[in-house]
Amino acid sequence: MASADSEVPASMPLSANSDAPVRAPAIFALVLGMVVSVLLTMLLLRSREDAWQDEVRRLAQDRTEIIRGQIVRSMEVLHGIVAYFETDREVTRQEFGSFVGQALNRQPELQALAWDPRVPGPERQAWEDRARAEGFSDFHFTEEEREGIFKPARESGEYFPVFYLESLQKNAPALGFNVASEPRRREALELARDTGQPKATAPIRLAQEQASQRGFIVFEPLYQHEAKTVEERRESLLGFATAVFRIGDLIDLSLASAHENGVALSLRDKADGSLLYHQSGARLQGYPAWTTGVDVAGRHWELLFEPTAAFLSWRSDSMPWITLASGMLITLLLFSYLWKSSTQAAEIKRAQKELLTEVGVRKQAEAKAEAASKAKSEFLANMSHEIRTPMNAILGYAQILARDSALPRFHRDAVATILNSGDHLLHLIQEILDLSKIDAGRMDVEKTDFDLAALVREMGAMFQHPCEEKQIGFRIDAPLLDRAMPVHGDEGKLRQVLINLLGNAVKFTHRGRVTLRVTMLDDEGWRFEVEDTGIGISPEAVKRIFEPFLQEAGSRGGTGLGLAIARRQMEILGGEIGVQSELGKGSCFEVQLALPSVVGPGALRTSARELVRLAPGHFVRALVVDDIPENREVLASMLTFIGCEVVLAEHGRQAVEVVRVSRPQIVFMDIRMPEVDGLEATRRILSEFDSEEVKIVATSASALAHERDLCLKAGCDDFVAKPFRAERIYGCLRNLLGVEFEYKDEPLAPDLSDSIDLSQIVLPEELAGRLTMAAELHSATVLKSCLAELEQLGTAGQRLAQHLRGFLASYDMKTIQRVIAQISVS
Repeated sequence: MASADSEVPASMPLSANSDAPVRAPAIFALVLGMVVSVLLTMLLLRSREDAWQDEVRRLAQDRTEIIRGQIVRSMEVLHGIVAYFETDREVTRQEFGSFVGQALNRQPELQALAWDPRVPGPERQAWEDRARAEGFSDFHFTEEEREGIFKPARESGEYFPVFYLESLQKNAPALGFNVASEPRRREALELARDTGQPKATAPIRLAQEQASQRGFIVFEPLYQHEAKTVEERRESLLGFATAVFRIGDLIDLSLASAHENGVALSLRDKADGSLLYHQSGARLQGYPAWTTGVDVAGRHWELLFEPTAAFLSWRSDSMPWITLASGMLITLLLFSYLWKSSTQAAEIKRAQKELLTEVGVRKQAEAKAEAASKAKSEFLANMSHEIRTPMNAILGYAQILARDSALPRFHRDAVATILNSGDHLLHLIQEILDLSKIDAGRMDVEKTDFDLAALVREMGAMFQHPCEEKQIGFRIDAPLLDRAMPVHGDEGKLRQVLINLLGNAVKFTHRGRVTLRVTMLDDEGWRFEVEDTGIGISPEAVKRIFEPFLQEAGSRGGTGLGLAIARRQMEILGGEIGVQSELGKGSCFEVQLALPSVVGPGALRTSARELVRLAPGHFVRALVVDDIPENREVLASMLTFIGCEVVLAEHGRQAVEVVRVSRPQIVFMDIRMPEVDGLEATRRILSEFDSEEVKIVATSASALAHERDLCLKAGCDDFVAKPFRAERIYGCLRNLLGVEFEYKDEPLAPDLSDSIDLSQIVLPEELAGRLTMAAELHSATVLKSCLAELEQLGTAGQRLAQHLRGFLASYDMKTIQRVIAQISVS
């Protein structure tokens, strides 16, 4: 790093001063973020405090109204007593008790209700005697000597004794008490007398109080007649209706209906500041409180409501601090990011020049890559075209020969091998094209109904000869496929995968055998296993065996694409492919794929029938256009073989002239031709003739999808890729012209269950092994020797030997292997 720094140009210094402007945004963001976070937190704290203040005020007002309402209702009792005495000045003790008794029951906050008459000094004895006559033998006017101790009242000009009292049981000590003897009571009496309004005493200790709770008394005056002035009120005063309250009982009863919600009440008398009531519960310090007042009969009470711990139990207290922490965290993260970015800014500036230079280099590289990609596409198209062109003649004539029933069996097998080998060569070419399709996501799935048993037999026919040449065994273990097995799936891709796996197995096996094992898993699932005793695969290579262009060390030939394509095709089809291998002992590739069974297997019977000729009454005149003689002759031979009338043309211009003269029903038009190509010739023909008069099938050695699309857009009715398949050519005649054909039924494989009961036969293991190996190696001499031994095993052995000789005569080694595989060994 030191050397790199020393090479920085002088025009781009890296001093601390030069970095300061770059890092300024990070510092500014830090300061701004901190300030904003703090301000936002303070705003939230203030907002929370205001919300709490409003909540405490609301709760306090609710409870204040409840207390005020309770006091007003209690005062109504005094008004009732005064009204009662105004209507009847001679109210007896019993009548008083009956009148106020219901009120005491309804309003338990009332400690007592009393009537305190005004008694002049000379009439004291008469009032005392009156009370004694009513049953209170020891009644007399009293005053409080000290707390809780009463004595007879001193001589006075007038008295205000508690004469009627309810309830007497709880308040007996107060009966006869001269309320004017106590200064606070006297002050309230005089104020009520002079104003004509109910007045309350300052907080006092009640005469009948046994506990420490404080109380107050409300006096409402009663006059002989209506009095408007103070003097008139003093002269006409008769006495006072009195209500006695215990403050704690009054407040507790008032708030009994209010739910606990986190505020506690403290009550003071504003005049003397004494504490009248203190609700239990610890107050929260530093939290908003609310103070209000209530007027109680001339006294002003101050109510203080303070929040308790319960107030916060259901209110969020952490949001401002969460906001502060989040703001700080975001600020620090932003600062860290900006700081890191700023430290890289200088390097970015230094790299700009290099980047500009590199951009130029990359543009040149992109141009070269585009040219290479175009060249690759052209190469693939040309390679496919150039190889398919000669293969068209090879496979075309091989198909014609295969239809010659006069050929000996051996020659027909040889022709079949040519066809299979040619297909395999085309398959190698297709691998490269398919890999490009898969990578581009353009691989199509073409599912049809096909005979799985026929496909497996085709694999056997294709790889039997290569195995014989290498003197290794080849075995197909598929007991369920001894007869037609119609399934639905993509036959082409499954064939390609099996060819890949079997081809690799044969290629890398030098001793032993290759086995294709087919097992049905359920109604839809099938497992295909390709097992060999070859060189095996190293554990390192197993991990990457399905990667493109990967080949095990020491392997030769091939594209290295087969297994990669097989895996991707299985992914497209929804199947799975895997491998188990041990170096030096062989490999086993396993494919699992869903192939639903076809309910009507009869639909596949036509696949076992060989097309012979056009059906009677059907005529086809066809024009074959191709600039390569071999291609013309191959296609013309295929059409002539089944009875079509064929005319030929070498290029597009000649094809247009032939159509005008011969009026063919169908034209097989090559696309790449000199003078006038196939697409232009198609346009000229369709400009003169209706598409119902002549059908045009494009032919090309290119198998690329875009070329097929070009042909169909130009007006062609179908597209056939070279090399030609006879079935594909005849299918065009059937689909486009609606012609029918005559077929020759091929002999079906013998039904083993009808000819011999294999379950009753048991072979020696050594003899069964030699029979199987001889059939795999197509060794007729060894087979005849083994059959002679088989005849020595009794009647069952003789029947089996006779049965197998029928297959040996037709050189059907596959069926011999299947028969031996079904026999028990000892």
